[in-house]
Order: sequence, then C-alpha cells, then structure tokens
Amino acid sequence: MEKINLEDFAGGALAEKINQALREVTENVQDPNTKATAKRKITCTFTFSPSEQRDLVATSIDVKSTLAPSMGIATAFVMGKDITTNEVDYREYSKQVKGQMNIQDIKTESEQAHEFTGSDRQKKGYDQSTGEFFDTEEPEVLEPNNKVVDLRAAR
Repeated sequence: MEKINLEDFAGGALAEKINQALREVTENVQDPNTKATAKRKITCTFTFSPSEQRDLVATSIDVKSTLAPSMGIATAFVMGKDITTNEVDYREYSKQVKGQMNIQDIKTESEQAHEFTGSDRQKKGYDQSTGEFFDTEEPEVLEPNNKVVDLRAAR
C-alpha cells in the first residue's frame, strides 16, 4: 500500500485547512480576552462512504478548531430612586468620584509647556533650544564667573 502525502492530499486542501485551524488557535491563545490556560483543540475527521461495489470510496474531510471563549466583562452599577421625582437612577460604579481629579490628570511641566500655542510664544520670551518660557522678551544672560570654589575648604 502506497503512503499518502498529507501536504498533497485533496489537492493541498487538507494542509490548507489544518494551517487555517492552527492560525485560529494561535490567535485565540494570544487574545487577552480569553483564559490563558484554557485548552484548544483541532480535530480532523475523515468520513469514508464506500459504494456498493466497494471500488470507490467518497471521502469527506472536516477540520474543526475548538477555541477558548471570550471572557465576560464585569462591572457594577449603583442605583437608587430619586424621592422627589420617583425616577430610578443608575450609574456605573467606579472608585473615582465624578468631577474628582485623578493623578493621571496632573500634567508634567513638559506637557504643560507643549500646550502653549504660537500666540503664547509670541507674548513671552521662548527659548527654542530648551523649550523654556521667559517673562521678558530676552532671557537673562549670566556673565561667566571664573572663580574656583574649593568645596573641601567649605567644611
């Protein structure tokens, strides 16, 4: 009996179906919305239907992948009834009080400097090499001081 090359079987369709199933499994494994340790499975089913004379066998091949389902999303709602209007009110619960400042809302000095528009740069002095703003048009230039300070003597 001659061996069958699965790469060439059914004109290469079997290898193509298996490769597609492997792609689906690897994408599912990398999906952060699925459980990492869930088992995935690829099943190849060959169904053979022989004729009455047993000289011809119709064969169907089915390749199925069993993937991990997406995880659900959990949240919580706070609800209550307005006693003046008798309407039910609900909001998604979060640890952040509405209108309260969050630590991510605080901008660094460099982020604040980038928010100035071109008109702000024209109103104030602006050093393009450092991105620094000055209250006057020209930055204060310090004269070099060539005095050497002996830090050992300063004890």
